[in-house]
Amino acid sequence: MVPKAVFDSDEFKIKRNGYSNSIKNKKRELKSIYIPEDDHYSLKDSHDATVVRYIEMLRDNANETKDIFFVSSDKALRYWDMDRKECEYPVVIYPSQLFLILVKTCGRSQNDFNSFVSFININPAKHQISAEKANIILSGISSITEDISSQKILVSAICDGEFQDVTQQSNADQEFYQKVQSFSQNYLANELTEKESRISSLTVETEHQNQQIEVLNQTVEAVSTNNQKKSKELDERIKELRRREQDLETSRERVYSFAEKKIKPIFILKWYVMPIIIFIYFLALLVFVFLQFAYCDASWNFVTQIVSNIATTTFGKNVDEYIAYVDGAGFAVLTGFLLPQFCVKPWNADKREKDKQKKIEKYIKKNKLL
Repeated sequence: MVPKAVFDSDEFKIKRNGYSNSIKNKKRELKSIYIPEDDHYSLKDSHDATVVRYIEMLRDNANETKDIFFVSSDKALRYWDMDRKECEYPVVIYPSQLFLILVKTCGRSQNDFNSFVSFININPAKHQISAEKANIILSGISSITEDISSQKILVSAICDGEFQDVTQQSNADQEFYQKVQSFSQNYLANELTEKESRISSLTVETEHQNQQIEVLNQTVEAVSTNNQKKSKELDERIKELRRREQDLETSRERVYSFAEKKIKPIFILKWYVMPIIIFIYFLALLVFVFLQFAYCDASWNFVTQIVSNIATTTFGKNVDEYIAYVDGAGFAVLTGFLLPQFCVKPWNADKREKDKQKKIEKYIKKNKLL
């Protein structure tokens, strides 16, 4: 809006009137369809001239800034602006030109493009509604609905679109009032029908979704039941495997116990009896050798008697130092047979237990008990 002080100044009026006459002459040259409309303070050409002049003043006050424009789809106004010799930089530009400027500076998006196309398609030739008709419109709408939101929607619908023709063609107030009522009723009825249709569609869609949810729930329940069944079967299998494992362990323990009993005599003989026998044999051999040299005249010295008896044998008569051979044979039996075959350390519990396990496993393997 042009400030009142600027609009009422003599300099502004002179320029505006000059522009208005010049624009009117240009339109007459191009086309004869421009009809002046009352705009409270001036004709349409005077309004365009007012805007053009005010933009020029804004540019002058902004010094070097020239990016203030009057966007209009009026080709005659655009031609007039381009033909002016006193203007080096155009003031009036088309919406399409503004669109190109926006694309260059801001970039393009789908939403921006649709919005701009809607802006271009706005009908610039809408008529102003008088205060009397506006009052009739509000009265007619109020008689149909008292809802403020609905009233706002109806006012917007009546003041826009095809009802503009009805507004201009209705002469009698009563006729216009009835047309407003009829339009409001039809508009609300259509809106109600559309909403009911949407509600019906949403109801059908909701029922369909509920059916799908029910199917999914049934599927989930079936899968859950199946999983529970499989889980139960798996638990039973695990229990069965554990039971078999316990039975196998019990059987293995029984076999080991049986094998242990079978090898027990051999084990006792090796680890307990034979060490005692070897020890007694060693002591007896030492006593036998000792009594050969000590207490020879004693009546209780059995070794002297044994040596005397050997001397009367063929071996004793034919072999010199026969007693040495007897002693050597005794030690040979000890070192060559008894010690290599049966000498163990009964006090070594670790080796004794390992030998026991070895004998048990050997017995089990030999008899194929496992």
